[in-house]
Amino acid sequence: MFRIIIWCAAFLVIAAAIPGPVEACTLWVATGPIVKDNGTLIAKNRDNKQIITELKFITREKGFRFIGLFDIEAYGYVVSGINEKGLAVINASAVSVPEEKRNVAKEDLTERLLTYFDSVDSLIKEEAMFAASHPAFYIIADADKVALVEVAPGNKISMKASRDGIFTHTNHYTEEKLLSDNELATPDSRRRLDRVDYLMSTSPLPLTIEQFIAVSEDRGNSPNDSILKVCDKSKKVCTLASWVVYVPKKGFPDLYVKIMRPEQPDTIYRFILDERFWTERFKVKLP
Repeated sequence: MFRIIIWCAAFLVIAAAIPGPVEACTLWVATGPIVKDNGTLIAKNRDNKQIITELKFITREKGFRFIGLFDIEAYGYVVSGINEKGLAVINASAVSVPEEKRNVAKEDLTERLLTYFDSVDSLIKEEAMFAASHPAFYIIADADKVALVEVAPGNKISMKASRDGIFTHTNHYTEEKLLSDNELATPDSRRRLDRVDYLMSTSPLPLTIEQFIAVSEDRGNSPNDSILKVCDKSKKVCTLASWVVYVPKKGFPDLYVKIMRPEQPDTIYRFILDERFWTERFKVKLP
């Protein structure tokens, strides 16, 4: 088994003394024999200022249908999604990059991936398209393979893929050739990465969607360093949504979504993404 855990000790040296922003997300994915029935699990906790996040069904005149979480109040971009071919994409901001270098997106690249690609292998061949992305991190998955992409300022790209292992990521660069692009300190990002690494390394095998959901609910560290940051009026940044998908080798993906707002009941969705879902669910509003 080839196990990959992404982390960065050298980041402490690069930017330990520079204060940075606190917007955050946590990404984790696993595939191969360590997952139930050799499938793939992919998850994201979305942390940000308390802006509206919505679940939407998207059908374009051309391309694949997909379901995704959208950032409604900012750019309206997709923050995580899965299409009818079983390709899942999640992303995170490069908070270690100054805002003026980070907010330069020309298009919603995640939406392009979900609309036009049906597998990890198909998009690996198009690595150059990530040059259109603002500085950010992407994890892409299907039933057979996962890929991690880091995009740094100046269209610098790092891509790794695996059929058997784990990727984790938060909001700073971890690939050696991109470490110098961590201009701002992100101690929260580093501590969350340590935490999700620990949770993944101590989870019983084979991994299941219920275990990934449990990781999304983690409160084992301090309120600011756990995977789940509970929303309340006193917090500027909290967990707005959890997105967890199991993509099996045989059968249909299992999607779990939890949307959280301060002092309101959580909204939980659970869908089996079978043929009926893609034909009938798109005709009605979400419950």
